[in-house]
Parts: sequence; C-alpha cells; structure tokens
Amino acid sequence: MDNDIKTIEEALFNSIPALQTVLLGGWVIRLNRNYTYRANCVCPLYDTGGNVTEKVKKCEELFRRNKLPSVFKVTPALQSGLSDVLLSLNYQKKKIIKKEPHRKIRRGSFF
Repeated sequence: MDNDIKTIEEALFNSIPALQTVLLGGWVIRLNRNYTYRANCVCPLYDTGGNVTEKVKKCEELFRRNKLPSVFKVTPALQSGLSDVLLSLNYQKKKIIKKEPHRKIRRGSFF
C-alpha cells in the first residue's frame, strides 16, 4: 500500500513541476511562487528517521527565505506522527482529501 502511495505521489510531482525542488532526508520540498498547494509544499515521501521537529524547522526556513507560507502535505501512511508535530507547532488543517472507495468500472464506461 505504501509503495502505491509513493508511486502516485511521484507521478503527481511530475504532473505539476515546481521551479525548485529540495530533498531533505526523504522529504520533497517544492517551491513555486504563488501556485497550487502541490507545487508549494513539503511532502514527506520517505521516512528516514531523524528528528521530525528539526526537519519541519528547516523546511520553514526554506519557505521563509522564498517568501512563501509553509505548507505540509500529510499522508499518515508515509509519515506517522507528522500531523501531531504540526498541530503542536500551531499548524492548521487547511485541506483534507478523502480517499474515494474503489468502484468497479465496466468496460466502455467513462467518468
């Protein structure tokens, strides 16, 4: 399941490229002036351990230097505990995407 999520995230990164991408211990930091959340966010793609709070602080500094608000894309299956750390640092949940239930699609159907 986690590999499926990582594969989807990687494909989405390629669909909306950022002007600048920084890799930080398994986290992908995307910086792109005034564009979508996906092109201006931190996506913890791989959990390589380390101090999550310190990683958050480093990400915040990058966003601050680029005059952008810090945005973190939280996928619990990829980075357990990140949501709790962000809430403890007074971050707010802005956008919640819920997984759609699997639907069987008949041949010839479209949506």
